[in-house]
Amino acid sequence: MASIEKRGGSYYVRWSTSENGKRKSHSKTFDMHRDAAAFKKQLEADSLTGRQCSYDTITLEKYLDDFFKTYSANLTGNTEHCNKRYMANHIIPRIGNVRLKDLSVMTIQQTYNDIMTTPYRPAEVKKINGVDITTTPAKYYSAKTIVNIHGVLTKALKHACAIQRLIPFNPCDGVVLPKIEDYEGFVPSEVQMDKLMEVMHDSRYYEAILADALLGIRRGECLGLFWSDLNFATHEILIQRALIYDEETHQLTLKDPKSKSSRRTLQMPPEMETVLKELKKKRARLEIERADIFTRSPFVFVTEDGKPIRPTTLSKEFKEIATAAGIPQMRLHDLRHTVTTYLLRAGLSPRAVQGVLGHKDARFTMKRYPQNQQKTR
Repeated sequence: MASIEKRGGSYYVRWSTSENGKRKSHSKTFDMHRDAAAFKKQLEADSLTGRQCSYDTITLEKYLDDFFKTYSANLTGNTEHCNKRYMANHIIPRIGNVRLKDLSVMTIQQTYNDIMTTPYRPAEVKKINGVDITTTPAKYYSAKTIVNIHGVLTKALKHACAIQRLIPFNPCDGVVLPKIEDYEGFVPSEVQMDKLMEVMHDSRYYEAILADALLGIRRGECLGLFWSDLNFATHEILIQRALIYDEETHQLTLKDPKSKSSRRTLQMPPEMETVLKELKKKRARLEIERADIFTRSPFVFVTEDGKPIRPTTLSKEFKEIATAAGIPQMRLHDLRHTVTTYLLRAGLSPRAVQGVLGHKDARFTMKRYPQNQQKTR
């Protein structure tokens, strides 16, 4: 039988198990009596059912390994890979050897604090005229990274607590998370946008970047477009898939849109329609004139040899264009912010803009892209 003993401001649960014919004593400390009582109740229930107290020896690293093997089946490759990477890079090196039974709110809180205060890229310091000068400041993980890590760890330990009953409570529940600052994407001025359009006209991926600039679609949605998604008769484009690079398999793969609302039909701007029609004619010529090296493909936007474009390749190409246009801080995804901002300024309702972007609801659209954002940088 387990017992609870109070010492000072803490509560100790004590119990014993039989291992190889010998009795072994155990104890676990709690700050709150209710947590100690819940743990004692679980111990007694396990004793009645003959369940082994694996929480006594299993480490967080071992548990996370088992968790991912068991519960990652329904995740996309990139999501699973990202979740594992968060744990492998941040949690396991710091507290992977801690036993589940010893995990506490304080342990996890201190771990998050350490991640945020440890630079992932140290500052670069040069000695100039005998004085150490920081030429490049250190870079630290953002609050968003901590929140993402916390989300993965919380879900894993929730299973350990509620489903597998390895621990009496989830220590993640008491952690205080840093506040995530609202992100404001870079929105170029009209002069900057004109310069950007001028520079990108000479890009090998001009048509794909133009689609992002005029439609505000996501990168993967743009690269996942098929010719069959274009209806020149009705001047519409159907968004129904995305092309992603699977970090786990190192392969390009097609996936369904992010949500049901992400599957949508957009009007094709006249300028976009003209460019796409010309691209279609060019592709038809290439498939005949360079049939030996040009791959026939259902994709609208392809490489020089007809293969799908890697998402990162398009982002790098845009970065070079933005730099040449004098706005190196602008990212490809900022084209989506730009389209949204211009639509809101033009007087479109939040619900109408939500439909264009493929968001779940208008509230998210307005939170992500404030309508009163009047400034451009």
